[in-house]
Amino acid sequence: MSKKKNKKPKTTKKQIVKSKPKRQWPLEFKDSFSLKSFYYVAAIFTLLGFGLYFQSIPYEFVLDDRLVILDNNFTKSGFSGVWDILSTDSFQGYFGEQKDLVQGARYRPLSIVSFAIEYQFFGLNPKVNHFVNILLYILVCLMIYRVLHFMFPVIEDKWYLSFAFFISAIFLVHPLHVEAVANIKGRDEIMAMIGSIGALIYAFKYQDNAKLKYLAFAGLLYLFGLFSKETSLTFLAVIPISLYLRKKQICGANIKSFALIFGLAIFYLIVRYQVIGFLYDSGKVYNDLMNNPFLEMNMSEKYATIMYTFGQYIKLCLFPHPLTHDYYPYHIPIMQWTKLGTLISLALFITFLGLSLRALIKKQWFGYGALYFILTISIVSNAFVNVGTFMNERFAFMPSLGILILLFNLISKYKSTHLNKIYLSLTAVLLLAYSYKTLDRLPAWKDTYSLNSAAIKVSINSARLNSFMSTAIYNRIREMSDRDEKLALLNEGIVYARKAIEIYPSYYNGHLMLAGVSAALYGIDGDLNSLLTDFTTVGSVRPDIGFLTEYCDYLNGRSGINENLLIDFYYDLGYNQLYLKKRNPNWAIHYLKKGLELSPNQPKLSRALTEVYSTISN
Repeated sequence: MSKKKNKKPKTTKKQIVKSKPKRQWPLEFKDSFSLKSFYYVAAIFTLLGFGLYFQSIPYEFVLDDRLVILDNNFTKSGFSGVWDILSTDSFQGYFGEQKDLVQGARYRPLSIVSFAIEYQFFGLNPKVNHFVNILLYILVCLMIYRVLHFMFPVIEDKWYLSFAFFISAIFLVHPLHVEAVANIKGRDEIMAMIGSIGALIYAFKYQDNAKLKYLAFAGLLYLFGLFSKETSLTFLAVIPISLYLRKKQICGANIKSFALIFGLAIFYLIVRYQVIGFLYDSGKVYNDLMNNPFLEMNMSEKYATIMYTFGQYIKLCLFPHPLTHDYYPYHIPIMQWTKLGTLISLALFITFLGLSLRALIKKQWFGYGALYFILTISIVSNAFVNVGTFMNERFAFMPSLGILILLFNLISKYKSTHLNKIYLSLTAVLLLAYSYKTLDRLPAWKDTYSLNSAAIKVSINSARLNSFMSTAIYNRIREMSDRDEKLALLNEGIVYARKAIEIYPSYYNGHLMLAGVSAALYGIDGDLNSLLTDFTTVGSVRPDIGFLTEYCDYLNGRSGINENLLIDFYYDLGYNQLYLKKRNPNWAIHYLKKGLELSPNQPKLSRALTEVYSTISN
């Protein structure tokens, strides 16, 4: 008998496609990281990161760069200033003493240490600082790509179809992160994220391999994050929850990881307490609206406004327009619980809370993004600690990752054989739209004038920004020579200064700038009557502004000055405004005496001064 060969049945391409298992989301999770694919992603992110942010390298120091670099004596001491940075409040190198301007003070030494190191080698060189910021930002995005592999694995080695790639790529181009990258001081946000995400990566590694070196790396990175910025404290909850959801149980590795980071968080708080002198509240009453934005609100309005900003953060994470660096009073208005914006935000908060509880109860990653967002935004939300402003775009740097995770998780609930195409289409649209917005947003950070000019179009009701815009104009005219251009710009500056004190009537900086810009205008047009009108406005509310007294001395010493106008000014400000209206006899005496310095025998001023003295039994 002849033996027949066993032939394998032929399969067609259609049969292969039909037998191929469908992608299921979410999957059973494991670390699917591939070093080869990481090299591709690193190359893409480096090109994309520098492609977007390269234009920011020649930009100047702006905003709080002055506090931590430009005028910080510790930073400008290089290596010899490192211990001072580590052992004092973060702004002591600028002020010369601990000011405690906001609740909780500030202790974020590592980013300032990095500036001191750069100063040691390169001096005051913003190009170097910007370049390092870009590098660190790219590193953050690569670390996000890495950590997401522990949660959302790559299928069939198609890294470009992974959650890790989609989310980290969109994070890289997100316009909401421009402030953290383009503003040099924003490095504390980036470094805190490096430490926090790095700690989570090695906690996952320890969960898989139980090697103590991974636990040690997790601890070191977590300390790095904590000493970069307090926001890393939120990972005290993020890390154990992430470990729990991944294994769907509490195991020994989870407990050890939590014990370590909990101990390190306590260590950080003890060090912070020793340096600052208190944990989060010095007991000081903050009566400056620019450092306590809730000063003029009752308790109901305060928490309605906080809830409103919760919704605003979510909106900006998804639709980052318009953008501004200033969310001070009253760009964010005083809110009530009956207003639509507050009610929408409340509904979002309840939804996010429900998704968070679902993730914990069902031990599923779906809803994890909402939980991550709530946890990381909590510390900067003003719900527990007053951070000194209603909100800020850089505060969303860490929480925005949660919104992106939630977005892709929500789409994964949609059952479709074309899910990959949906993911790719969404990623492509967001990459293009966000990249365009980032490129459009970056030039605002070129210098102080550009920054304020861009922001004033958005934050028109911010007293602080109107004052800052007036300051930027005041500084800008020093570089100009054309008289007409100066006049036009100064008249614009007067409008901003008046708007600032209209929003916040007792605002010191607003009144200072009104006096300063008015004096600059007088130096060009010689309109004494207009100058004294503005000085009366300023002096009746903020007679303590030193510039006002100094300029009065200057006017008194000028030859050919219209003495009658000046005498009327001193009488009106000292007697009518400060004494009769404000019942402020000490400052009334101050300005009446200035008038008598100009004209010692002026009877009107003498009678007024005698009457004021009599009220204080002098």
